[in-house]
Amino acid sequence: MKHHGPVSSVATSKNKYVATAGYDNKVILWDALTNKPLAIGTHDHLANQCQFSHCGKFLVSSSSDHTARLWSLPHMKLISVLADHTDDVECATIHPKLQLIATGSRDGQARLFDFSGKLIARFSGHKADVISLNWLSNTNDLVTTSDDGTIRRWSIFNNKKHSKLFDSNIQTDALVVASNGTIYAGNDKGEILVISENKTHTITAHAVGIKKLILNHSGNQLLSLGYDKKAILWTIKSSKSPEMSHVIDLPYFVWARSAAFLNKNRLVFATFGSSYCEYDISEKKWFTNNIVLNNCLNAVCITDADIWTIGDSGILKKNGRNFQQLPSLCNFLIEFNGSIITGGQSGDIFNATTNKIIHSNASPLNCAEVFVKNGVRHLIIGTYTGEALIFSEKENTIIYQSTIKLHDNAIKGISATNGILFSVCATGAAAWHSTHDYQVINNLADAHHKIANGCDHLAETAFISVSRDRVLRFWEIGSSKLIASINTPHTHSIKCISSTPAGTYIATGSYNGRVSIYDTKNKLWNSIRPTQSGISCLKFSKVLNKFIASSYDGRLYAINLKSDDYMVVLNHD
Repeated sequence: MKHHGPVSSVATSKNKYVATAGYDNKVILWDALTNKPLAIGTHDHLANQCQFSHCGKFLVSSSSDHTARLWSLPHMKLISVLADHTDDVECATIHPKLQLIATGSRDGQARLFDFSGKLIARFSGHKADVISLNWLSNTNDLVTTSDDGTIRRWSIFNNKKHSKLFDSNIQTDALVVASNGTIYAGNDKGEILVISENKTHTITAHAVGIKKLILNHSGNQLLSLGYDKKAILWTIKSSKSPEMSHVIDLPYFVWARSAAFLNKNRLVFATFGSSYCEYDISEKKWFTNNIVLNNCLNAVCITDADIWTIGDSGILKKNGRNFQQLPSLCNFLIEFNGSIITGGQSGDIFNATTNKIIHSNASPLNCAEVFVKNGVRHLIIGTYTGEALIFSEKENTIIYQSTIKLHDNAIKGISATNGILFSVCATGAAAWHSTHDYQVINNLADAHHKIANGCDHLAETAFISVSRDRVLRFWEIGSSKLIASINTPHTHSIKCISSTPAGTYIATGSYNGRVSIYDTKNKLWNSIRPTQSGISCLKFSKVLNKFIASSYDGRLYAINLKSDDYMVVLNHD
């Protein structure tokens, strides 16, 4: 009993239990003393978060299957399914005294359910995804944060009564509430907001965005997690701001998305492996609990007749065989200067074939593209914090040129043609930049209704992009003009996109394992679901005349262009 995908959330209960939620749809209960799994529950899609009740008898989990689920312990017996949201449920929390559960979703709403799964109230007011929520101490009020940059307070027994506690244009993903009512929130600038007695002040914490805040059981320690690959432990003294007490450098297998206090000296962290890991604060020592990094694939690169893949384990494979072990989860693969280039969680850019670091960045890396400037091939790499790194090639050397700002949030995809760089962002924005001087030509903040996940160019006629709103968009190359918006057959968020060289076919892959191919001449869709795991990357193979899809299940699938047929190219189990 273990996870076969990244552990997205970890929670603890009274030094007795640890719970983990994973991208393999599983929720696992563990014995905190022995690290042995006790019971398992499942969702129909990615499990995003889990949290224990104060009494330790229940666990709630939230999922991209648009539900939260309530489990009784220790057998993980399903009590109820909380199903009213219309998009991914990102968070859920059980009331400390009442049999009530609050949930937050990417549909922009929070909801209130009882333990039977009956909907009690809907809370509408946020203008973007609700990412975190918590109960306000000694009240029956709920506090929520959202990608719209606001923090709101709701009366759960009067859903029309609410107030805005904080408002900014900075996304705020993390939230905890102390027993004295002080609210701590973390934003994408790396700041901790301290809200107390209607006053707010900020503390500079991380170099990049804060993804999670955690309070210990006694409320005198705060832990912040950032994409600068650090966890910071803060000491809380009454009526004073938190004081930094300990900085923890996170190893590459730790996902800076979730952590929890097991006791005053021991932390547990989410990982990109089969279980959680632990960190002893006093000894400054990691305990990995025999974690096995999973086989899920994040990227594929096709060079001549060879197929290269990489994923969470950092293992570069060539035609299905291990070629190189890299010390980082990796998100992209691309051929440049005769080498395979990759990078990811660590922020390091590797020549994957030699395992040599070309350049190091402060935040993780997401995507890459090659373009030509003044007759010289250049490489551009997009980061989690909106910057792009530019490299050029000279003989057998890759030379760092500059860092440019493309977006204010994570760059999710970059494409280049005809002297234009086209990029899409986690905010839903799209931007056009010149390859000549990297100046912005156009920036469209609302290009997509939800998080944009990928882009490509259609021959040299248009840029194409996809997002969580499941719409295929066509854009003019030199401007922000939208040529067409086409609804896709996908029922879940679209993760990736690719096209054939001539632009005749466009392939799109979703988080529930579906590949849908659009015939641009006949304006028809062909759709198939080769796996129940997500499709992470799509590339076209000229040799096979098929689209190659990599999946989080560790396999590659070759998808025919015109028929509902596929074959497993490589099995990486």
